[in-house]
Amino acid sequence: MSFVTSLKIFFEYLISVFIWSIFNPYGLVQTVRQATGQCIAIGRACIKGVVYDDTVSFALPFEGTWKVVNGGIRKRTSHSWSLFGQRYAYDFVVVDKSGKTYQDSAEKPKDYFAFGRAILAAEDGVVADVRDNIRDYFLAGKGWVDITTSDIRGNYVVIKHDTERYTLYAHLKVGSITVKKKKARRLSQGRR
Repeated sequence: MSFVTSLKIFFEYLISVFIWSIFNPYGLVQTVRQATGQCIAIGRACIKGVVYDDTVSFALPFEGTWKVVNGGIRKRTSHSWSLFGQRYAYDFVVVDKSGKTYQDSAEKPKDYFAFGRAILAAEDGVVADVRDNIRDYFLAGKGWVDITTSDIRGNYVVIKHDTERYTLYAHLKVGSITVKKKKARRLSQGRR
């Protein structure tokens, strides 16, 4: 992909996120929630400092060979270094021998090599949240966010590994998620 094409996709992404954030009520709420979380994270960082814990070990959330297109533990390779909640996020894709991520059409999710592949938990944990009813977006490879979507993450699973560690698996195929959110257990059957 040329630099010009990459730049075009980046600007289309920014424009579509702006439109989604301002004109879609779900987008506005999600943007406010993310901004609030960012402020809380900055506050915690100011009080506690930011420490990268390299003692934690996660497995890759898939089998086979995939490619990292965004992600890392350094600012240069990070998915979104300035957003604390996404600082250590990774974007994985499956590529063919020529480096392409799809066959035939970039506009059909089913044509992407990663589409429908199994995703695994990177570590044991409890399913904290699940969403599996967002349609697969037909312009996935064009840089445009679906400005009509109710959730920019698409279909996703959040796993709680301990009190401070969660993983999010986003942009999953609609109807493909096989886990359910763990419900809180009642501590007592009796009345107060």
